[in-house]
Amino acid sequence: MNLSRGRASAIRINEILNTATDDAVSTTSVKGLVKGGGVCFEKVSFQYPKSDQLTLHSISFEVESGQKIGILGETGSGKTTLLHLIPYLYQATSGMIKIDHVPIEKWGGNKVRHDITLVPQEGFLFSGTIRENISWGGNDHLTADEIEKVAKEAQLHTFIETLPEKYETLIGQRGVNLSGGQKQRLSIARALADNPSILLLDDSTSALMLQQNTLY
Repeated sequence: MNLSRGRASAIRINEILNTATDDAVSTTSVKGLVKGGGVCFEKVSFQYPKSDQLTLHSISFEVESGQKIGILGETGSGKTTLLHLIPYLYQATSGMIKIDHVPIEKWGGNKVRHDITLVPQEGFLFSGTIRENISWGGNDHLTADEIEKVAKEAQLHTFIETLPEKYETLIGQRGVNLSGGQKQRLSIARALADNPSILLLDDSTSALMLQQNTLY
């Protein structure tokens, strides 16, 4: 069973790596174009090039502005692929995806991505301070209070306060001196610091022991 599942996952990884992204011609980098953040899938299907079957077949759902939903499925069922369609990293094979009631093709990839933050299961951390890792990605203007706020929302602040250097604590490349859960909380704090119109969490809490009344 594990061998079969591993083989299926390896095939899927190769399909993803061999898929070219369809970026829009526009290079507009203005943040805040997406106002509400509503997402609508209308009979969306997706098939990777060189694959002989659909990864997603006629998916339809709608998420209104302010709503939160969870997408469940077995390993290799297409959850990550579905999330990658929202920021236009891939183009749907058929069907229509709308953001704020506008077809995603009309937004253009570079425009819409500035208002969408995707947190993967294995978030990228670099060798630097905790503060620098949270504010990385154009958020170096954030105040100490703002960084502390998102760390609290990600339930990371209490841990940070136990460190001798607190937010100025250096972490190794890829966060080697942090636990899996701490890495994920740090990635989530960074995403919250970006204040996106649409926040996508791709199994980014798999290593967390969630506390009661957690945000996620």
